[in-house]
Formats: sequence, C-alpha cells, structure tokens
Amino acid sequence: MMMRLLLTIPLLCLLLATSAWAGLDEGMAAYKHGDYAAALREFRPIAEQGSATAQYKLGVMYSTGQGVVQDYVLAHVWFNIAAKRMTPADISKAQRMAREWVAKFEARQKKTTKK
Repeated sequence: MMMRLLLTIPLLCLLLATSAWAGLDEGMAAYKHGDYAAALREFRPIAEQGSATAQYKLGVMYSTGQGVVQDYVLAHVWFNIAAKRMTPADISKAQRMAREWVAKFEARQKKTTKK
C-alpha cells in the first residue's frame, strides 16, 4: 500500500505540471492569434501558480491593454512578480539601466520640444 502511494504522488505531480504547461501553450497560441481574452484565461491561473512566463505575458497585456483595460500599475505588479527570481545585484543593475534610459529619453524629449 505504501509503495503504491509513493508511486502515485510523483505521477500526480507530473500530470498537474503537464496540465499547467498545456495551459501555457494554449495561452501563447491564443495570444499569437490575437485572442487576448482566451490568453488571459489561460495565463492568469498559471501565473498565480508561479510561471514567470505567464506573469511576464500578463505584464505585457496590462501594459499594452491587450484583452484588459490598460493599467500600468498592474503591469508593474506582474513584471515585478515575474522578476522575483532576480538576485539583488540583478535588481540593482536593472534599476540603474532604467534610470539611465529615462535620463536619455528625457534629454531627447527636451531637444525635440526646443525645435
């Protein structure tokens, strides 16, 4: 009996993981075909289970308003959750790069408005 249980648990885990990946594949296919409502239905539960890919795709959808009302705050939330695997050094580097990009962007904007 115990041996049967020990064999059943890994099989169940494998089936659940396979099911989650199937949802990710379906979400990606729906997204590529522009069916953002279906993509959202597939991505959200997978993102809530910890899929960084699904979390990132939700961030993209919220930042661009694809299938959802555009919401930069929710986009930021999903991007941050997806990036939780980053090390503190990675986060510092990303923040520095973002500050540098914003500074360059604002400098270009000032040049454009002066013309």
